[in-house]
Amino acid sequence: MAISVNLDELEPGSTLAEPVMNSFGQTLIASGAELTPKHISILKTWNIQSVKIKTDSNEIIGKYSDEQLLFAFEKLMQHVKWQPRNRNEEDLLKLGTLFFVEKKQ
Repeated sequence: MAISVNLDELEPGSTLAEPVMNSFGQTLIASGAELTPKHISILKTWNIQSVKIKTDSNEIIGKYSDEQLLFAFEKLMQHVKWQPRNRNEEDLLKLGTLFFVEKKQ
């Protein structure tokens, strides 16, 4: 899973989920690169506002209370007319729940 992180909140050691491109379409930093302070300096030089970094969905889930997640899951299930049959569908519901809880913030 990837999340968008503002440059001000970016920390060295984060792994890019997508390549960072400049306004000319040139790749500044490739996808999968582990960011260093020098990378962050380059991003500031090019006035890059945010980047997509890889994250574990459990990190995001940990930001919210059980009540918030349950509420978001219940809202999602009002729109979903099926039950998950495999791990991929369970992951899809987890992502949907995170979407709903993020949307409420």
